[in-house]
Amino acid sequence: MLALATICLLQYLSHLRRISQARRENSRLQDELEGLETELTDVQKDRTLAQLENNILREFVAQTEVDKSLELILRRYVLNPREGFAAFLQCEGDSCRITRSRGLSDESLATMRVERALWPRLNRERSIVLKDDALRESGLLELSAEDRRKARVVYVVAVGEGAEHFGAFATTSLYPVGASAEQQLELARRLMASVAANLKRSRALTQQEIRLRSTHEMLELRRITDQPSDAPLNLLAEFVDALRVKVHADRGALYLNSDEDQNQSMARCGRELPPHLLGRWHQHEDILCDQARHQTGLITLGSAGLALVGVETLIGQALVLPLVNARGRFGVVCLSRQSREPFTAEQIELTEWAGQHLAETIVRVLAQAAVARQARCDGLTELANRRTFDLQIEHEVEVARTGDTDCSLLLVDIDHFKTVNDTFGHLAGDEVLRQVSRVLREQTLRMRSGDRALIARYGGEELAVLLPGIATTGALRIGEGIRTAIEQTTIEFGEHIIAVTASVGVSTFPRHGGTVQELIAAADAALYRAKSEGRNSVVSATMREPALTGSR
Repeated sequence: MLALATICLLQYLSHLRRISQARRENSRLQDELEGLETELTDVQKDRTLAQLENNILREFVAQTEVDKSLELILRRYVLNPREGFAAFLQCEGDSCRITRSRGLSDESLATMRVERALWPRLNRERSIVLKDDALRESGLLELSAEDRRKARVVYVVAVGEGAEHFGAFATTSLYPVGASAEQQLELARRLMASVAANLKRSRALTQQEIRLRSTHEMLELRRITDQPSDAPLNLLAEFVDALRVKVHADRGALYLNSDEDQNQSMARCGRELPPHLLGRWHQHEDILCDQARHQTGLITLGSAGLALVGVETLIGQALVLPLVNARGRFGVVCLSRQSREPFTAEQIELTEWAGQHLAETIVRVLAQAAVARQARCDGLTELANRRTFDLQIEHEVEVARTGDTDCSLLLVDIDHFKTVNDTFGHLAGDEVLRQVSRVLREQTLRMRSGDRALIARYGGEELAVLLPGIATTGALRIGEGIRTAIEQTTIEFGEHIIAVTASVGVSTFPRHGGTVQELIAAADAALYRAKSEGRNSVVSATMREPALTGSR
């Protein structure tokens, strides 16, 4: 019986051992089955995600333009722009800007941003879900009130990886609808990783195009200052206006320092405005110019910065560029526009280059103009010299002949000038010539704004005033004003007071002469008669009066 019991016990223990092994095997098989089911699920999920990703990428790659491709992705994620939004953001230094969006207003596009503190986390985690306090602190809610209501939660996905991370995709909804949040985020991460390569290539091409365009624009601006010009301020105004157009500014202004170190407006250009708005805009430009008084670098002002300096209307964005070279600060360029859209990095870079170029060339341009002016002017009186007068009268007579208009000439001779030289010396005679020349300039400045005159030293003590477009009656009136002003002028030289008078001969094309030579001869004859009749008078030539000669 004992042996039988022992055998039964051993058989029972063997049975228990076999049952335990069978249970362990069943458990192992169950675990393997569950693992296979999980793998199958993952495979199915990956296959589904891959199909979705491939479908989107197929559409993406099929587009020849990256902008259209991005638009397709935005439409996938934002079916109804009134209920949500999505945007691609591109990193540029310490700032980010929206390059493409759907469902965002213009106001939101100007204010939406992403705090820089978020970028390291995004680079590390590849995707971030923002809501409540985290969303408010991210800067993504700096939107219009309407867009802010759409953003209960915002998903941000990195575009690119590591050193290649150059942007982000922000959206209020994920794709595809009905999938789990993790599946949706995984698809977004994989999609942005795939899209990044195309975006990188597009970005490289865009930057190359920008560099080429920038180089072309610089060459165009340089061409303006390289051309010879007799009017340096007109040349500089042309440069500023061309720069204004290239950076999409509405108005541009050039200021140069005066002798009192004050900013003096030398040129204004740009979009036409009603007089009351134009005057207001000019006042704003003056305020902005004063902001650069002690600055050496470019100042960029948005709406907030403009408000701080008292510019709260008309202007939405401004660039204020001090002109500085080795000799110091000598001027300011102000570019402004009504739009609140910030100037791009390329526009700012072009403006900075333009400032450096102006600083290098403006002194040369002004020096060349001064040399050219000296070549055209008489050194003593600072009036036009005889050569300049001869060229100009030929031109104006031809213009008068072509346009069937008048052109008058005054020849002004200082009475008894030889006596002044003999009595007080030649230095006194030089001073008399300078003062009489000043009187002529002052009198011609009183002419109507539409009239123009050329004053020249014709020879010795004889001066000439060319009056294009003015008939004999007007010329006689101007001549009488000159004669009276000279008579009323007292000239101080040392301890002496010198009083002088002048005689004036007047002729008009075509009334008194049909050629330049006849016009000059007629005026000379009229001047001779004024001298002969007692001096200090204004005499008009007679119809085609022949020239007379003799001592004056």
